Amino acid sequence: MKKTTKIILIILIAAMTLSLFSCDAIDKLKDKFFGALEDVEEAIDSIGAYTFSDIVITQVDPVTFNIQFTVRAGDDPIEIYLSEGYRLSESLQPKEVEGVKNGEYTTYVLTETLELGESYYIWAVYGEKQHKVGITAPSMFPILIDQGNGEGLFHFKYTYGTSWADFCDPEGKAIYASEKPVFDETAKLIVDGISITQEDYVIPVSPDMYYYAVSTVKEGLITTISSPVVLPTDLVSQVNGITAKITNDLCFRLDVSFVDGSAIAASNADKLQLVVKTDIADDVVVANATFANGVATMMVDFAELDWDGVWYDVCLAWNGSIIAEVPQYLAGKQVNETNTIKVNGIVYGITGWKAEDAPEHSEALKVYFEEDTTKYADELFKSYLVTFTVDPQPTLNVTVKLKDGVKSAPTLALTGGNTNKLCEVAGTLNEDGSYTYSLPVKSGMTAADTWYDIRFFVGTKPYEVLKDSCITYADYSASYVDAEGGRTYAFREWNGFLKIMFI
Repeated sequence: MKKTTKIILIILIAAMTLSLFSCDAIDKLKDKFFGALEDVEEAIDSIGAYTFSDIVITQVDPVTFNIQFTVRAGDDPIEIYLSEGYRLSESLQPKEVEGVKNGEYTTYVLTETLELGESYYIWAVYGEKQHKVGITAPSMFPILIDQGNGEGLFHFKYTYGTSWADFCDPEGKAIYASEKPVFDETAKLIVDGISITQEDYVIPVSPDMYYYAVSTVKEGLITTISSPVVLPTDLVSQVNGITAKITNDLCFRLDVSFVDGSAIAASNADKLQLVVKTDIADDVVVANATFANGVATMMVDFAELDWDGVWYDVCLAWNGSIIAEVPQYLAGKQVNETNTIKVNGIVYGITGWKAEDAPEHSEALKVYFEEDTTKYADELFKSYLVTFTVDPQPTLNVTVKLKDGVKSAPTLALTGGNTNKLCEVAGTLNEDGSYTYSLPVKSGMTAADTWYDIRFFVGTKPYEVLKDSCITYADYSASYVDAEGGRTYAFREWNGFLKIMFI
């Protein structure tokens, strides 16, 4: 329909409608009428345009999707577009995709990397005829947790901060099982009609099967199929070594070695991926593995990460589905070979996180980058040595030599995660120009199994003590038993910083 015809029609409808009401009623209807004008234009635009059906969005990996859809276009040589905006930009190029024709209907498949939880529009265009349909990239990382006795807890894991209703009807969730790592007509329904608010479901499971989260939205117009989900226990048990480090060109590198005969390192090697993501999935980066001599290497450039100061999750994915978070410790050994690298005032780091009540060495690996505003004790001292004694009382001992230009010795203190001093002491000047600190710690350390900070202070500014600069391996790894006080003290390390605790 020509634009002038549309405008005339709209004006006639408006005049006929408004003439039926009083002036007061007309005033009240103005906002509603003009607010709906855009919807009226869209409805008129779609008259005689194309229709979409059978839209299926299949997750290939955490951020890649196959989008299959059918358009009723007759013999029109239509062009297909995918846009992020509500309007079709003149600069947007059509997709290079061939359709499969069946009478008046043509089916297309697009493979796209999408931003999770964001809205997109698929367009069918020929001349002035055009129509669009909205889709939302499903923001989900489904997992399967072995419950024993042949049962598993299927967790849909829709991410925080997303509207589930954008890609799921109220009772639109289902779980399927298949012997194949690709969803097809052989997949068998396990359960359907699951409420959108139900986050997980217990199902019978087998280590030889693949499971899929399937959901519908817009009353069945759109179907979403997840990557294949497997029981992770068998796959994770194939790992016999992990190393993580930051390379000189500022990439996070993960090397994973496997036991002999591992299925992961065999025919499906290209299905192993590293996933680095925020916990709300507003930034997700995926890296494929390359294999050599049974070792998989995966790398993510820090330049690909958007958010400074955020601790990113580090996960392994298999066949497109996340199977495990990478642990910071494997068989009691820390996997990260480097903790931090500082370049041009930015710190690039690897660390670990666990819940307060979780067992020791159960940390999950995290990576981050942030502007370095930390002050280091190495900036103050030519050298410094830390020791610990328990007789006559538990005491932290430090001997330092000031750098030239440092006018006065700082104070030594313990803190508990912030800059509030729990106990402190000034240094004593020795004949050779060094300073000695003897800090009784019992009064400041009140909670067992809590890591306390060892810091120097210049005024109110803390300076971090670097473990590799100030303590011998023997002193760091020793346990210090205070028989009279009933405590055992030990040093700890976090991000290269020296800490102390007691049990």
